[in-house]
Amino acid sequence: IVQQLADGRADFGIVRKDAVPAGLRTAPLGVMEFIAAVPHALCANSKKPPQLKDVLGRLPVAAQTTDGQFSQRLRDIAALLGLELSPALACQSFPQTLVAVRSGRFAAILPRIALQDFDEGKIVRVKDPHLHALNRPLALVWNPRAARVRPQFPKIVEHLKAALVLPAAEADHSAAVA
Repeated sequence: IVQQLADGRADFGIVRKDAVPAGLRTAPLGVMEFIAAVPHALCANSKKPPQLKDVLGRLPVAAQTTDGQFSQRLRDIAALLGLELSPALACQSFPQTLVAVRSGRFAAILPRIALQDFDEGKIVRVKDPHLHALNRPLALVWNPRAARVRPQFPKIVEHLKAALVLPAAEADHSAAVA
């Protein structure tokens, strides 16, 4: 995305703020936060909601493994919990990981926003402060050359910023059932 913006093949992109090179313009969109999603079927026999250590150490986990930064940080979190991350299912994208959770057979660490339309009562959402290490500030990014040659570009930027801003962070970081 960054390369396409730099060479003019794309007008806009959404990327991690720390991945934006000098020369491109940005507008912050908020922070993509992560949460563990556990299908009820995987914890139906337990008397208490699962904790992050249970999710990463005891349950079959589907994990998005193609993003080096995400994967490394998730391994680091597992190590902090005294675990070795060993996904039962390797996925190439977060949408694939979400499908695995929807199957009822896998837990996963997913962007919180990906679960906003998830069927209520189908999963347990496990929040944990360790997951903050996965948070990613996102930005709307564009090449300033495009703004100079298209008179309506500043208006489009404002509309996109308003439409794409992420929901604010949740204050409670304890385990929660949805």
